[in-house]
Amino acid sequence: MRELVNQNSFVLAAIVLLVLLWFVAGRFVKRFLKLAIAGVIVLLVAAALVLRTGPSDVASGTELDRVLAKGKPVALEFFSNF
Repeated sequence: MRELVNQNSFVLAAIVLLVLLWFVAGRFVKRFLKLAIAGVIVLLVAAALVLRTGPSDVASGTELDRVLAKGKPVALEFFSNF
């Protein structure tokens, strides 16, 4: 559970802020703004799910060395989910 919160902290914080905005603004704004806030929440969740990185093709450093030793061009991508 801790990793889930850590990896998705930006999206979760944005959703919490938007939900708070929903309740605070609920008394003062019209239905259109509430629908816009709900739409932004849905877009944030969808973007987090779609843009998530997939599993690596190489499982270990030894396997990486073997792939690099083949002499073919290799594209390396460095990223962190944290």
